[in-house]
Amino acid sequence: MNKVAVGEKFKVKANTWNSFIDAANHYKNTQMSLGSEALRGNAKTGIILVSNDSGGLLEQFSPVILDDLIIQPDNEEKEQEFKSRMPVFSGKKVSADNKDKPFAILQVPLESEKLGKALLQGITPAKINIGNESHKYAKLDANELVSTSSGIGRILWKESGTGEKWALLQLGGGGSGGNNYSGFFRLTADEDNKNTIKIVDGSDALGGGDCGVFVSGIDKITVPEKTLAITGESCIVFEAVYADDEWTTEIKAQSSFPEFTADKFTALLGVVKWNSEENVMGEIVQIWNNGIIYNNRYA
Repeated sequence: MNKVAVGEKFKVKANTWNSFIDAANHYKNTQMSLGSEALRGNAKTGIILVSNDSGGLLEQFSPVILDDLIIQPDNEEKEQEFKSRMPVFSGKKVSADNKDKPFAILQVPLESEKLGKALLQGITPAKINIGNESHKYAKLDANELVSTSSGIGRILWKESGTGEKWALLQLGGGGSGGNNYSGFFRLTADEDNKNTIKIVDGSDALGGGDCGVFVSGIDKITVPEKTLAITGESCIVFEAVYADDEWTTEIKAQSSFPEFTADKFTALLGVVKWNSEENVMGEIVQIWNNGIIYNNRYA
């Protein structure tokens, strides 16, 4: 097919013109499809849109609480938009009342009532208040990200020292979340007391201040939560002893690996590392991952 010179008379055949129309329609449909896939694909990479409903400026790389979903599938038109477009959430400033809600890290500075991108899953710069240089994770407190021995984001890198520092934070994925163990006998840093840990129910199934279940034969014993002071590298040990026709249980911290003897049942729950330079508690490593502790020896 040859091009037509300027001013030259020409007549377009019907099948040629129809081919042009078909090509144009195909291109238009392809672009619309690619646009829809791109919008949804951004969400799959961890990027979402946030509407700043906090009433003030939200700074770049600051945490933002994800409140209500703005585009909801409550009618046919919105359902199609819900399925094809990037999620848009109402964003709020972090406070003591909402710090336990899902959050993302803003990728742009965001003025009030404006839309901007935020990272829900992936790696992002963030400012974190470092309380202990040995901390490897971060979590939200009443108004900012703070370092912790177990949390919802893994610190991949941070500036040296304590106080507010720049860091690279990993949200979501297999490597983040610190001690995200879900089950009984979960080891976690005690927010209220420095250099202490709590052994709690990580499944939230028991309630009543219990941290787990010990089963031996037909006996099933619920174990109360425990708070332990940590003064050095420690093994967190569960022990159960049978005497006078009943079981007694104990959770304790000890400096050495537990000995396993015939007169009691012993299980290692985890290890608490120690930062000897700063003389503070370091990382918490969860060892016991089977939830309920079974004792088949005395069954």
